[in-house]
Amino acid sequence: MSSGITSKGTVSHDPPRAFFGRVAGKRLHKGQQALVAHLLPQLEIRFTEKGQAELPPRKAEPRGKTVLEIGYGGGEHLARLARHNPSNHYIGSEVFTGGIGKMLQKIEQQQLTNISLFCRDAVQLLHALPAGSLDEVF
Repeated sequence: MSSGITSKGTVSHDPPRAFFGRVAGKRLHKGQQALVAHLLPQLEIRFTEKGQAELPPRKAEPRGKTVLEIGYGGGEHLARLARHNPSNHYIGSEVFTGGIGKMLQKIEQQQLTNISLFCRDAVQLLHALPAGSLDEVF
């Protein structure tokens, strides 16, 4: 259960709601589909059997800040941050398939190696990350 302020100014004690609206729009083109099939599994954050978030193996080494962007859209901001701050580890959370496809294109084209992706509701990720594991959130 979580508490929050409703649009009427009252306090709600409902379970956490999703951060997102729609999940899909137009179909991904073949290049994006290939990236989802081959690149996404290398970058995607998964959960351990104990429910902890597990970063992809190549992202697990110590780095600078760990930064989460919830709802990165087409990935312009996230890619720019990752490009200009290579010692930081960036986690992008997005459920919209079009945005995921565009982000994967940016990662491949710009050869970004400091990004992990989470393709489900960010609330799940926030609950699964160890306390104090994020330095910044957008």
